[in-house]
Amino acid sequence: MTTTSLLTAFCTFLLLIPIVPLLTYVIGLLLPASHIVSRKRTFKGIHQTDLWQILVNVETYPEWRPRVLKIQLNHESCTDDRIVFQEHNTRNKTIVVIHVHQVPYSRLLRILQEIPTFSGSWTFELEPIVVTPMNTAKAAAEDKKEEKHNEDQVELKITQQGVIKKPLFRVIYMLVLGLHRRIDLFLDDLERKVEQEQNHRHHKEQQSNHKSNTMTMADDQVTPTNLGDMDYSTINTSILTQNDNENDSETKKQTNTLPPLPPMESLTPSPTLSSSSSAVLETKEKEEEGQSLLKDKDNNNNIGWDMVSEIYERTK
Repeated sequence: MTTTSLLTAFCTFLLLIPIVPLLTYVIGLLLPASHIVSRKRTFKGIHQTDLWQILVNVETYPEWRPRVLKIQLNHESCTDDRIVFQEHNTRNKTIVVIHVHQVPYSRLLRILQEIPTFSGSWTFELEPIVVTPMNTAKAAAEDKKEEKHNEDQVELKITQQGVIKKPLFRVIYMLVLGLHRRIDLFLDDLERKVEQEQNHRHHKEQQSNHKSNTMTMADDQVTPTNLGDMDYSTINTSILTQNDNENDSETKKQTNTLPPLPPMESLTPSPTLSSSSSAVLETKEKEEEGQSLLKDKDNNNNIGWDMVSEIYERTK
């Protein structure tokens, strides 16, 4: 009984092995071959032109897309608005891609070369987002905290138009992996790239601000350590010389502000002198005359005394 059941189960399993892929193939035939899938994502802190440059600069794809090993440009087929290149991925597959700039900085068409399993294109649409200011005080306070370069916002929309030719792959992508899987992987890699650019730019701004602050502090301010090392005698002498210069300037200002001297004619005494001043002048003149008379008398006395002494000596 047990052996019979095991044999029945084994035969059923052998019958299901070819039935499962056959059933999958039938389901794939029922699914539509073509599809259109769109995904959107908003990138903050980056300008529309900067995001455009990241998308069109295909030579840097291996730096921020982990599944891309190498990019080879076909310079003969490249023009101003068209870039043709080969994309080598980590699964040792090469995909020929054509970038067509339909609208610069706004619309980019990425066309994949037709392969046996898949053919299609991606359309990149960039649209800036204008942030309308809110009237609430809370929103205003939050806006002040944000940095200036974080005000830029760009919405990127990727629309995939593809055709999956093989029914088995059609079932795998539509029912298992999802048609938007490749777009999501690309957007995730792009978001990491934008964050790296923001961090690098923020680091440069901090370095430049630090250098400018140190330069201004060195030019305009004196640190306390420098004050401790300075000689106070030099400070005092500089203060004294500064005060002397200020005093000299004040005296010069005063001399310049003095009224002009009157003419010599105005200095002569006027005939209308007071009686007290004339009396003082008369007394001074009398005193001078008396002193001169006393000097004359002394001179005469000395002369007479000299004559008497001379006669006395002769009589001897």
